[in-house]
Amino acid sequence: MWRGGQAAIWRGVRRLSKAGEAWLGAANGVVAISVAHILGAQLSNDTDMLWLGLVLLAITLVIGLGICRVRFGRALMALREDELAARYVGIGPLQYKIASFVIVGGLAGIAGAYFAGLFGYVTPAS
Repeated sequence: MWRGGQAAIWRGVRRLSKAGEAWLGAANGVVAISVAHILGAQLSNDTDMLWLGLVLLAITLVIGLGICRVRFGRALMALREDELAARYVGIGPLQYKIASFVIVGGLAGIAGAYFAGLFGYVTPAS
């Protein structure tokens, strides 16, 4: 049963990748990304994008420092130091690892959107 399900997933992935080639630009990447708009304000010059980058950096630092001070962050630090000892005190490593992966993935997505808005294109090489 798993092999049939796995084959169906791969067929779906191939179908989506072929359908998305025109939209994603295939090997050329996504070009001509429009200028960023935030709350109706157009960020058209480099100074505006610099300020946006500094605001995003500040938000990222606040999130990172805030996580270190709550139970979730202390659990991550315990898992980093000794996973076996953390398990013995009742910290389930799987949930914390998945949650940290989701948080970091969200931050990486925000950074990628900023990068695309800053340069106006995204290629496989970038």
